[in-house]
Amino acid sequence: MTSRTRLGALAAVLTAALVLSGCGGDDDSEKPKASDEGTTKVVLPDASGEVTAKVDGDGDGIKITNEDGETVVGKGLPDGFPKDEIPIVDGDVVGGTKGNAAGPYSYTVLLQLDSGSPASVMADITRSLKAKGFAATPGMSVDQMSTAIFRSSKYEVGVNVVRADSKISVTYVVKRAA
Repeated sequence: MTSRTRLGALAAVLTAALVLSGCGGDDDSEKPKASDEGTTKVVLPDASGEVTAKVDGDGDGIKITNEDGETVVGKGLPDGFPKDEIPIVDGDVVGGTKGNAAGPYSYTVLLQLDSGSPASVMADITRSLKAKGFAATPGMSVDQMSTAIFRSSKYEVGVNVVRADSKISVTYVVKRAA
C-alpha cells in the first residue's frame, strides 16, 4: 500500500470519526485530547510507514502529516475549498478534508440533507455543476444511491448521493485536473 493510499485511508477514517463525534452531546470530555506535545503518532496496519496526526487546539480538526505533505480533516467546509467554482448542494456540511498537493485528491466534503431523493439531489447537483462549465460523465443510479463524475478544465469532481435512514448523504471528492 503506498503512502498516498495509507494517508487517504487514514483521512477517511478520521473524517468519519469527526462526523460521528458530532452525533454525541456537548460534553467537552468527548472531544479528542492532544498529548503534551499536541501530536499523536499513528502506525498503520501494514507498518511500512508512520503517519503523524496532530489534533488542533479545539478538537474540531486533525492535521495529518507524512513524507507526502499535510492533510487537514475537520468539521465544516475545508479551508480554501473553491466554492465559487464548485457549487455544493444546500445542506448541512458535516465535515471535510483538505488534501495535500502530492495526494490523490484536493478536497472532500460531506453533507447531510433532510429531504429529497438521491436521484433528485443528483439532478440538482448536475444542473449547478453544468452551469459552472463542468461536463458530466454517465452516472449511475441504483435504488437509493446515485453517483457521477464531473470534469472541467481545472477540476474533476466525484459525487455520491445516498439515502441513509431518513437523511440524504452527499459526498464530493475533488481533485485538480491533470
